[in-house]
Amino acid sequence: MEDAPSPLSDPRVFLKVVVRPNIAEWGASYSDLRLALNAIHSVDAFSAHIFWWGKNGRAASLSSTKDDTAFRAELASRSEDFRLLRDVAKAIKHVNLTRFTPLIAEANQLSVSAVGYGDGAFGEGRFGGPPQVVVRSDGNDRIIFMESLVEDCLGILEAELEKITHEMES
Repeated sequence: MEDAPSPLSDPRVFLKVVVRPNIAEWGASYSDLRLALNAIHSVDAFSAHIFWWGKNGRAASLSSTKDDTAFRAELASRSEDFRLLRDVAKAIKHVNLTRFTPLIAEANQLSVSAVGYGDGAFGEGRFGGPPQVVVRSDGNDRIIFMESLVEDCLGILEAELEKITHEMES
């Protein structure tokens, strides 16, 4: 009997076994900061899994990209949402970001807050303003709903995975 692939060797399995369950768990308890951090770090890690799987599989689009940090930087240059997710994940890990110009510089910019009508972007966040995980970006008081951001970034990464998978199969 053949063993199932390790979730750490194939980003498609990592997505199914780690990323989606973490996001679903958080969605069921959206004010739980621990579950939010697990989801945020899972999506951030998913980008590295995609990169190394594609790089080792000789995906042409990754041939000149040095490592997963450079891959994240490229994604961040194309998507403000991904840039913010990357910066949040780094801030959580390092507490304070001092080496580049991040959208958030400190982990304490992430919090669980009740958000009133009109405080966040229209159509984002949980209806009625219950406590939920938000981040306030540097330079302004803009509130970003992390649940929406994580879902948006997952979509970006799934599209990237599909593109790289197609390259490797061609």
